Amino acid sequence: TSSNKARVDYEKATGKTLPRNVDVDHKDNGGRKGKDHMKNLQTMSHSKNVGKENKRRAKKVAKKKAVKKKP
Repeated sequence: TSSNKARVDYEKATGKTLPRNVDVDHKDNGGRKGKDHMKNLQTMSHSKNVGKENKRRAKKVAKKKAVKKKP
């Protein structure tokens, strides 16, 4: 997956092995095309990363519902 690839890329570039509770997050998800360059990657705790993703998904669902309501 993109998150695994990003983690490997980040660890190679920095030369550090990250703890299991730390995720490599994409600042800009980029959808399917993905953006794994170093400028787009950041480390954050797993819980913060999950919270960030949940917020992003909630906005996406709300946007879809708003579009469907239009006749």
